[in-house]
Amino acid sequence: MKGKKVTQWISRRSELSGFEKAYFLTDSCGDYVRVDVNPVAGRAMLIVEDRTEKRYSALIEKGAIQWERADDRPSSEVERKIRAKARTFSLSPADAHKLIRGFYGIRTPGVVRNRKRNGYGGVLIISCVLLAISAVVLYLSLR
Repeated sequence: MKGKKVTQWISRRSELSGFEKAYFLTDSCGDYVRVDVNPVAGRAMLIVEDRTEKRYSALIEKGAIQWERADDRPSSEVERKIRAKARTFSLSPADAHKLIRGFYGIRTPGVVRNRKRNGYGGVLIISCVLLAISAVVLYLSLR
């Protein structure tokens, strides 16, 4: 699989109050990507720290975004920054993924793969039908 880098999330105990686990990685762009979770409370904190060390974070609690901040101040840039990392967050461990799926374009990776795989199904069916018609026409013309 040329050009694809395997995403390896590292797990540890969260140092943030109200969270149990933290999953983090540094992506190929050099950005620090992290998600802290508390599955019992239905709470997740998404964090992206870019190369300039500006920190973008969002709190998701009980199925809703509670707040978005950039360097501890409300900011409209947070959505753009986290959306840019949606693919990375989509590959997060299962307990984190359950809480963050559906926000900022974060999806289940398998759903995207299945859609791509099924996109060729229609072309395959049409090709088979055309091949069958060609075979019948050839058979009838040689009779």
